[in-house]
Amino acid sequence: MILTQKQKIVSWFDSYNIYDDKDNIVFKVKGKLAWGHKLEIYDSNDKYLGKVVEKVISLLPKYIFFVGESEIGFLQKKLSLMRPKFELECAGWKIDGNVMQWNYNVMSGNELIMTCDKKVVSLRDTYKLNIIDEKNALLCLMISLSIDIDKCSAKKK
Repeated sequence: MILTQKQKIVSWFDSYNIYDDKDNIVFKVKGKLAWGHKLEIYDSNDKYLGKVVEKVISLLPKYIFFVGESEIGFLQKKLSLMRPKFELECAGWKIDGNVMQWNYNVMSGNELIMTCDKKVVSLRDTYKLNIIDEKNALLCLMISLSIDIDKCSAKKK
């Protein structure tokens, strides 16, 4: 399953539309007013699916994943001198690759779950997510959104 994550050009909060390979909207991501980042995820019919919430009081940035209202895991930035590294505590997955260049893989042991690549020439942040199994789409999207939030927040500092 190929998804394209496109940040909306004009938006007060982080907002994205997520498209399939036929340019149909699959997910809608709406930023909500909160202390820290809070992104709610909806399907194409505006049915609420889950959210990513930044934990504000934390030594390093941490993003908690919810499906419905149930917490299912998190992504947390790790202390690193050379390039960003993240701990992924969810489904036994790991992040591998060059997060600094926005190109990375999500792995379960030696099994590829997803690749993420940033489109370099674009007016807005655009990412291509190649998700091997469609049932992992929501969690893969949450990972991608969290890394995007972290990278954009770091640019502002």
